[in-house]
Amino acid sequence: PTRGRSGGRCYSVPSDGGTECADCESASRSRRSFLQTIVVGSSSFGRSAQPAGARGYVRFPAKDLSNTYVFMRAGESLLEEDDTWSSNPLFLTNREAALSDMGQRQVVEACRYLKREGIDVTQGRYSLAASCADTADIVVEQLKLGRDRVVPEFTYLDGRGVGAWDFASLNKTQEAVWAMDVDEAGISGRGGRPPENDDGTPAETLGEQVTRLQNCISLLETL
Repeated sequence: PTRGRSGGRCYSVPSDGGTECADCESASRSRRSFLQTIVVGSSSFGRSAQPAGARGYVRFPAKDLSNTYVFMRAGESLLEEDDTWSSNPLFLTNREAALSDMGQRQVVEACRYLKREGIDVTQGRYSLAASCADTADIVVEQLKLGRDRVVPEFTYLDGRGVGAWDFASLNKTQEAVWAMDVDEAGISGRGGRPPENDDGTPAETLGEQVTRLQNCISLLETL
């Protein structure tokens, strides 16, 4: 197995097809409970019966927001189809990280769901990652949005950097990251950091990703 150390503890990323441990199953359940308290996504689309509203800087936890937000995960990328977790921002714009055929179908179905639910999207923001840009193009086409209404967000919607675990098996590495978060992240998500990498891939805590999302929402509220 591939191993990484964080906070004095060692988390194992299996490289074979062996059976996952019981701790990983427990970590997955606990992580789902934690994520119920936050919203994480790769593309942000605002919904409002009126044009998007503006206000001053928003502090979190926010009591109220001027706009309603729908967070849509980008469809499956070619790298994800190949079971590869790529998180270095410098490489996410490469076309090898573009949407797979399955990913394109996923986005079309998500747009159909939004229309069925009567969710009226008025603006959109998306990460510069190739899969997110492709997702935004499909959203524009499916929801008949003006191209000027869906624009890139250059930093705040980036996915979490996983340091030395970058380009490892997506499915198996996720289990290690979830176990680390359960053991070390804490209620704020500030503990538990993937092992550092020497190629510039960020090694980020869950809390750092959530902070970026909060900053994105706060910025959109002031526009």
